[in-house]
Amino acid sequence: CQICPSGTYNPDAGTSALRHDNIDDCTVCPAGTYNADQATSALAHTSLDSCTACSPGSKLEDDGVDASNHDTVEDCVGCGPGYFSNEDVGVDKCTKCPEGEVSPAGASVCSVCPAGYDCSEATVPCAAGKYSNGDTSGGEEPTPSCVACEKGYRCPGGTDQQECLPGSHQPDASATICLPCEAGKFQQGRGMESCVDCPAGYFCPERTVNPVACGSVALFCEAGAAIVTAASSGYYTTP
Repeated sequence: CQICPSGTYNPDAGTSALRHDNIDDCTVCPAGTYNADQATSALAHTSLDSCTACSPGSKLEDDGVDASNHDTVEDCVGCGPGYFSNEDVGVDKCTKCPEGEVSPAGASVCSVCPAGYDCSEATVPCAAGKYSNGDTSGGEEPTPSCVACEKGYRCPGGTDQQECLPGSHQPDASATICLPCEAGKFQQGRGMESCVDCPAGYFCPERTVNPVACGSVALFCEAGAAIVTAASSGYYTTP
């Protein structure tokens, strides 16, 4: 008796001689599987279970046609970027990732597009002035492609948009930096489009978060003051 060659099996347990009189009685492994045994053991060719499934992240498309496509693990071809395979979806083919998700080559799962990247075609960093939020935990819908940075934010590229910090602002969209509050203005909030005039009785140097009290009746700070002014001789100030 001859053992079935690699890439095949014969499940008949000696019930019929007609099923053991030709090499064509050996069945080629189905798609997604291979049998690498080089006819060294009949026990390795007795059933469909003799065919080993390709690893997740790879595929073998030939469906029992050519044994030479099922006789080594190298017949399992890795999935390309943006595709995946696993036991759930099968390893007979690679499945395209859902919209907004991405995968590297040889992936068994897809994941949500990371923040700062455009995943509409491939995984490409957002250009400066644009952003994507990727997988958010705050209930937002992920943005699979890059969009213009909003006012009050900065987008240096390759990130989610970043709030302008207190003491700064950004009045324009598609900005890459936040602007410091100019002298005479302040801003306590985050993600703001503008700064606020310093109130009377206080002064506000550049980048002020909290206005600074003049601090003495001998000093004078009008609205929008950037520095303290001393009261003229013979005068005093009131709150």
